[in-house]
Amino acid sequence: MDVCLIEEEYEDMVPKELEYHHLEVPESAHNPQLQLERQNSGCLRLRNKELELSPGCRHQAGDLDVALQNLDPVMLGRSDCPTDMITGSVPPMTGGDPGPALEEKLSGHSMIRRARFASAIFGPLASFTAVTFARDVYTLQMGADPQPMGVLMLLAAVWLPICSPLAGYIMDRDLLTRCFPMARWGRRAPWFLIHLLMLSLVAIGCFLPPSQNSQMLSYWVFINVIVGSWCLAVCFTAWEAARPEIYPSTNERVCVEFFCKIFAGVGSATAGLIISFLLRNASFPVRLPVSLLLFVLTICSLQSVPVLTDANTVS
Repeated sequence: MDVCLIEEEYEDMVPKELEYHHLEVPESAHNPQLQLERQNSGCLRLRNKELELSPGCRHQAGDLDVALQNLDPVMLGRSDCPTDMITGSVPPMTGGDPGPALEEKLSGHSMIRRARFASAIFGPLASFTAVTFARDVYTLQMGADPQPMGVLMLLAAVWLPICSPLAGYIMDRDLLTRCFPMARWGRRAPWFLIHLLMLSLVAIGCFLPPSQNSQMLSYWVFINVIVGSWCLAVCFTAWEAARPEIYPSTNERVCVEFFCKIFAGVGSATAGLIISFLLRNASFPVRLPVSLLLFVLTICSLQSVPVLTDANTVS
């Protein structure tokens, strides 16, 4: 059985030709209470009741017992000793090499399934980007009063950064497990599903106000931005929390990130084109199909829900 490496420095005490040596050591050296401390350089290894001098040690054969007696006892379970204090087992030593690295756990998902997971951000980004810039359409094309619009958008900007930590706190309490069993739905998929559907309703109703009153238009945009901010925060928090749970491997997360960049760019660009189109013409015959298009773009991310059900890790 190997024990922890012991290092002690003795300068200029042995000829260079002494590279490796074995000496029998007394039985008392194997007493579990005899603990040895790591020092600076050189190696002593205790193997099957034999004391080995690894290459590079500078101990003279006659001074080995003195070296052992002078070492201070320490616990074998210290951080630089890989001894298992419960079983007393010691991993095999191979010339001081750390051994092969542990293999990373893989999800087993195909490239298509990883792309489906990354598509979760497409719908929320497309819809919320359009909702965020709806204030310009309402102010420039639909006659909303800019004064209350500015104050309300300031309040919405304060609300947005609060949503993410609040969403994370509520989500970690697993409040939906009674309606959505964790064994089937996981921890993140129910939150993403519910709030993605809510965000799709915000997307379809944002450009269809119930009244054309200038004050009402400002409050309608404010309500949509507030609700949309919360839905976006929950969707993104659920998605970000599920990513390391589903893909513990660094290589897989890099691959998923590649798809994320694509879907994020396409979603934001699509919303930008929609807003640019509405800034030219925001009549009802135009806003109605645009709202339906935003609804369809948002629910496209539903295809990622089956992948999110794999996130079952308990924080």
